[in-house]
Amino acid sequence: MKKRNVFLLGLLVVLLAMGLVLAGCGDDGSGDNGGNNSGGQNSGDNTGGNTGGNTGGNTGGNTGGNTGGGTAPSAPTGVTATANSSSSISVSWDSVSGATSYKVYYEIGSSFTKNLAGTANGNSYTHTGLEANTDYYYYIKAVNSSGESGYSSYSSAASATTQSSSSGGGGGGGTGTIIIQNLSNEYHLHRVIITNTATNVAWYDNTAIIPAGYQETIRNVPAGSYKVALVYNAGPFRSETSTFTLSANQTRTVRGNIGTSTVQ
Repeated sequence: MKKRNVFLLGLLVVLLAMGLVLAGCGDDGSGDNGGNNSGGQNSGDNTGGNTGGNTGGNTGGNTGGNTGGGTAPSAPTGVTATANSSSSISVSWDSVSGATSYKVYYEIGSSFTKNLAGTANGNSYTHTGLEANTDYYYYIKAVNSSGESGYSSYSSAASATTQSSSSGGGGGGGTGTIIIQNLSNEYHLHRVIITNTATNVAWYDNTAIIPAGYQETIRNVPAGSYKVALVYNAGPFRSETSTFTLSANQTRTVRGNIGTSTVQ
């Protein structure tokens, strides 16, 4: 009986010892798995975060910097205008490097409002549908994918006057043309008076302003002797006069400035 009890006690001790050993092995496995899993998770997060951040930042910065650095073209020069008829004027200008198209603007008479006439792919444009015997002034902008230039410079503005819609009459003596040029860089011509010296009657009296640097063309003027008075807004107003004879089919140019007026 005593031997049997001793045997059972020994068996119990052995079973307890084996239980403790198995428990210890379970704890080690959990620790290993936890450590491995934890390590793998951290490694993945850091790798993904750093790679995504650096790639996105560098790509965005380089792409943005390389894409946006274009330059708009410079303003055109050499603008000229020629009247083709009573309703059409041809405009041309020097080509601008880098320009892909051009915008054509115009002013009418003494107005300073710029209107878009149209666009051109080359360096010329024909403006149609105009009023007869009217002054038109032209400005050009050059355009490309990066933007557009400013207007062609004020001093380069081209002007032309459409032809008269009728042949006009000179009483058998024929008609000519008088061009009034304002050579002043500062003052506008406030008034132009053309008087027939034979009759002492003002054949033409126009208060439409001719801006500094512009000109006005007066067609179908009856042949005869004339005096031209140019009135400037040079505070106070001052007048410069010229006298000349106009023959049939002749063009005379009155070149006015402060203190002088000459005829060609």
